[in-house]
Amino acid sequence: MANMDMLLQIAAEQERHLLRLAEEQHQVMGRSLRVAFSVLQQQARQAKPTWMQEEVHSSTLPTSQPCIAEESDPLPPEVQFEAVKEVLAELKIEPEKIAEPVLETVGSISAASAPDVSWWSRIAWRLELAFGWIVLLNLAALFLELEVYGADFHAPPDALYSAFLALEGAFDAAFLAEFLAKIFALRIGFFLMGRNVLDAFLALLGALDLVLLAVGERGAMLHVLRALHCLRALRLLRVDLRPMLPQRLERQLGLAARELFWCLAMLGVLLYSGALMLGNLIQLFISDEAAALEDRLWVWANYGTGLRSVTAFLDVPFGGMQRLLVEKVSPGWISIFFLVYMALWAWLWLRIAAVFFHEALWRLDERRQAMQTLEEALRSGSDNGHAELTEERLREVCAQHHQSFAALGMDTQEAKVLFQLLAGEEAELESSELLRALRLGSSGPLLTELKRLDHKVSLLVEQEATQRLGLTPKRSR
Repeated sequence: MANMDMLLQIAAEQERHLLRLAEEQHQVMGRSLRVAFSVLQQQARQAKPTWMQEEVHSSTLPTSQPCIAEESDPLPPEVQFEAVKEVLAELKIEPEKIAEPVLETVGSISAASAPDVSWWSRIAWRLELAFGWIVLLNLAALFLELEVYGADFHAPPDALYSAFLALEGAFDAAFLAEFLAKIFALRIGFFLMGRNVLDAFLALLGALDLVLLAVGERGAMLHVLRALHCLRALRLLRVDLRPMLPQRLERQLGLAARELFWCLAMLGVLLYSGALMLGNLIQLFISDEAAALEDRLWVWANYGTGLRSVTAFLDVPFGGMQRLLVEKVSPGWISIFFLVYMALWAWLWLRIAAVFFHEALWRLDERRQAMQTLEEALRSGSDNGHAELTEERLREVCAQHHQSFAALGMDTQEAKVLFQLLAGEEAELESSELLRALRLGSSGPLLTELKRLDHKVSLLVEQEATQRLGLTPKRSR
C-alpha cells in the first residue's frame, strides 16, 4: 500500500506540474495574440487618412513585452526517478516498459507542439506543381527529339542534335537540383517516404545521363535512358490541383467529375509516355544492320518517329497492331511491355466505368434513404402504418423533409399537387397510397401521366356536358 501511495503521489505531482506548464503557455499565447492584434491595428491606422486616425483607439496594447516562460525543472526536487525505479522493482514491473523520459519531455512540450513552419513546408506543393509542368515540357522535348531523330533516319544535323542534348542536360540538372534540395530539407525523412523512391531513381538516371553527355556518348545507352526518362510522367499522377481551385468552385465540382477527369488524364499520360518509351527503345532495332531491311523499314514507317508511335499506340488496344511488332522485333521484352501497357489500359477504363456506376449507385442509395425518411414521417402517429394523411400534415412533412423530396426529384409543390390528384374531393388520403405513388414514379413520369389523365377526364366531362346542352364542343388542342 505504501508503494501504491507513493506512485499516486508522483502522479499527482506530475499532474500539477503539467497544469502549471499549460497555464504558462496559455499566458504566453495570450500576450502574443494581443501583440499581433495591436500591430494589425497600427498598420490599419497608418493606411487610413489622417482625419480618421484621431478616432481610432486601441484597447489591446500590451503593458509589457511578451516573454517565453522560463523552463522549470521537470521533476520537483523531492521526486527522484531512482525512487520510482525502486517502487517499480518491488511491484515487479520492468522499468524499460515505462516511458522513462516522460518527466524529461514535459519541459519540451512547447517545441513538440509548435506548428511546422519550415521553408520547405511552405513551398513543397508549389515546387511539386512547378516540376509537374517541367515534366510536361520534358516529355514535349523528348517527343520533338524522337520526331526529328526518326524522320532523318538517324542522321540529324549536328547543330540540332547538340541543341537537343543541351536541352536534355538542362532538364536533368533541374531534376537533380530538386532531388538534392529535397534531401537537404528533409534529410533522413526523405528516405522514409515511399513515393520518393521514384524521385531518387529518376535523379540517378539524370546524373548518369549528364555523365554520358559530358563524355559525348551517342550509342544505344542514350536511347535506353531516353526511354526511361518517360517514367517521369508518373510524377504527374500525384500533383494535386485542388489548392488552385477557389473554395466555391471546389464544392461545386463533384467527386465523380474529378475522378473522371483524372482517369482521362492518366489515360492520356499513359498513351503519350508509353509511345515515347517504345519509340526510343525501337531505335535500337532500326539501327541494327543485322536485322532484315524490310522489317527495319516497316518498324520505322510505323514507330520510327514520335507522331507515328503515338498514332500506332491508338490502334494497339483495338486493332492488335502490336502482334507484327512482337514477331519482327522481339517476342521477349516487347511482349512484356505491351502486357503491362494493356493491363494499365484496361484498369483505367474500368476506373472510368466505375465512376459512372458509383454515381448511379450513390443516387439509388440516396433515393432509398429519402424514401425511408418520408415513409417514417408520413406513417408517424399510426399503429398499423396506414394513417390518414391530411393536406395540413403533408405541408408539415414537406417543410421538415424538403431535402428528401429533392432527392426524389420532386419539389414540395409537386408533392402537394400529387396529393390533390390522388385525394380528389376528399380531404384525406392514406399515407400508404401516397407512398406507393412516390415509389412508382418519384415525380416526373407519374405526375406527368396523372396530369395527362386528368386533362382527358376534364375533356370527356366537358364533351358530355356540351352534348346534353346541344352546344358545339370546343376543339381540344
